Amino acid sequence: MDIQRIRYFLEVVRQKNFTRAAKLCRISQPSLSQQIMKLEGEVGGSLLLRKRGNIELTEHGQIFLQFASAIMAEVQTAEEFIRDSQGKTKKAIRIGAIPTVAPYLIPKVFKLIKTKLPDARLELVEGVTPTLADALRNGHLDFALLSPHSASENGTESLLLLEDPLILTLPKDHSSEKKKKDKYCSIKQRESLTAGTDALPF
Repeated sequence: MDIQRIRYFLEVVRQKNFTRAAKLCRISQPSLSQQIMKLEGEVGGSLLLRKRGNIELTEHGQIFLQFASAIMAEVQTAEEFIRDSQGKTKKAIRIGAIPTVAPYLIPKVFKLIKTKLPDARLELVEGVTPTLADALRNGHLDFALLSPHSASENGTESLLLLEDPLILTLPKDHSSEKKKKDKYCSIKQRESLTAGTDALPF
């Protein structure tokens, strides 16, 4: 069975249209139709039905689709394995970042990496610090830009890049504002409502 014909079949199923599928496969529509007919001859039954410009799978087509998808997945795995063994596949550098710093630091980080490794494939993963820290420890990230919380636990190393101060702002008529000498203690003793750690963008 011709692997290329299976690729054509899967593309027709995805597009549900011979014209669009032929364009994506870079062959003429008559040639695509001919290849599908040859595939149907190989499997011994009709796979597709044309209805008002759309394509529907026959009962045999639905069964064959499952096998065709599995076959192409195995072919892709084999191709990737061969490329890996020949050193032709570039492993992605996976970089994690919290949303509060990603827009500002990631472009600079990517530019720096591309300067040193122009052919590198870079992937950005955004998330909160606990999630990214776990991904880093589990080997799912190569490095990450996090807040200091839990950043240096369980075998990971960290380097302080910058400090970002937090400022508490109160209205002038706030009760704590009237007690400037004891402002910190007054605020500390008050009940406060905050989001959970996993909900914060850092």
